[in-house]
Amino acid sequence: MQARGEKSLVFTEHEWGKTDTPAFELHVRMGMYCRGVQVLGYSLEPISVEAIKAVEAS
Repeated sequence: MQARGEKSLVFTEHEWGKTDTPAFELHVRMGMYCRGVQVLGYSLEPISVEAIKAVEAS
């Protein structure tokens, strides 16, 4: 996640590896959004350090 004021950008593994613009945003007061559409019933899970290193190595 990357914070920007009142919202945080949430990267998927794919977006992080390709340095794409993230589809997901987590707003402090309004919740989770995907490309401007509110997402209900989500669950966030951290990725492992090994996965990050593998993406950075490729």
